[in-house]
Amino acid sequence: MKFKTIVTSLLLAGVSTWAAACDNSEDSVTLLSKLSVVDVTYNFSESKDQAMISSFGSIKNGSGACADDLVIEAKYYDSTGKLVDVISENLYGVVIPAHQEFAFRVRGPADKPKASYAKAVVRVASVSPKHVPETKSEWSRLLELLYLLGPLILIIGVFEFFARKLTGKNSPQQRMVGHVELQTAKMERNIAALERIANALEKK
Repeated sequence: MKFKTIVTSLLLAGVSTWAAACDNSEDSVTLLSKLSVVDVTYNFSESKDQAMISSFGSIKNGSGACADDLVIEAKYYDSTGKLVDVISENLYGVVIPAHQEFAFRVRGPADKPKASYAKAVVRVASVSPKHVPETKSEWSRLLELLYLLGPLILIIGVFEFFARKLTGKNSPQQRMVGHVELQTAKMERNIAALERIANALEKK
């Protein structure tokens, strides 16, 4: 990989991490309106002791804020559309970064027989924006990024310099290869001369 490509990749990785910061300006109501639950499925399982109902899906955060303290509510309906069961669960310790997606599962005891469950509707019942300390100015953050990546870029640059020097036309390795080729050609000429002398002696 070329030196410029490596440096560009490092800078893009740093900028991507930088851009993932949370927006502190949004309140809970605005954040909640920008969360969507997709790809919902549910599963009914039975054992000797207890029947369980589970719901799976993904939460998409379309906000610039980070979602924290999420409470998921799963409602279950029968074939007539009647509500038959509800499960709520707090996703402790889960923070969904801005513009990211999180897969979840909520699970609880089933209140009705399996035949009563025909549809599951899942929503985010409540959420709080995760507030982070105010960040430095863009210029300060850019300087900090360069300061952190500077030594690594320098090491890669020195490595690239010596690698090119060792593999260039005037490198010791290339000079040695040229010297070996000259010696080989000289030996081939000597062998050819000896063969000619041997052939001449045989004819006498």
